[in-house]
Amino acid sequence: PLAFLFGGLFGQLKRGTEVDASEQLIRLRPPWIILLLFIGFALLGIGGSLSSGSSLIEVFERFYRYGYLVFGGGQVVVPLMQGELVHSANLMTQQEFLSGFGVVQAMPGPMFSFAAYAGGLCEQAGSATRQVAGALLGGCAIFLPGTLLLFFVHPFWARLQQSKWASHSLTGINAVAGGLVSGAFVLIVLNLEWSKSAIFFIALTLIFLAKKVPAPLFVILLLGLNLLLHWIQ
Repeated sequence: PLAFLFGGLFGQLKRGTEVDASEQLIRLRPPWIILLLFIGFALLGIGGSLSSGSSLIEVFERFYRYGYLVFGGGQVVVPLMQGELVHSANLMTQQEFLSGFGVVQAMPGPMFSFAAYAGGLCEQAGSATRQVAGALLGGCAIFLPGTLLLFFVHPFWARLQQSKWASHSLTGINAVAGGLVSGAFVLIVLNLEWSKSAIFFIALTLIFLAKKVPAPLFVILLLGLNLLLHWIQ
């Protein structure tokens, strides 16, 4: 959040001190109740996880937090999720995390699918019912902050777009988001296990992308080759 704040401020600095005389004061009437709900769910998750110790409440708190930190792409929070779920809380292995993240890239809305997958794995030590509950909580919690912010901003978004200061702030925020996505990509690559098969599949992927192989065929071919290599080994 601080990075986005500084990005917005930097966008204003780039604008300079000159103010367009044609720009008029825009009166905004946001639905504050939506913002209160947004903050309330965050505080409820934090308070519940600290006081109750319930693993399901912790799943909600974690994935709700991931949801409101997403800006510019879900990949931004992947290193944070990896650090917490794999290294800090030991809720899943590195292989389980990266395998799930790789598989969901072939699905629409990959981060929501991955949140459900990771939420279920957070409860893998419990019963099947708790695993399903974890998956539902993970998928819904990461989706909830964006939905609330959408309803909060939507009533005045058209008027806000007319403001030059908002436009300059978004330019800086988008630049920060681009940097975070690039950094997330580097961190994911650094955590890969660079085996011969991994290098082979990366090279094959680049060839398929260069040849513009259709995505469904692309996924089926790589899946078939992966199963074949696993069977041979």
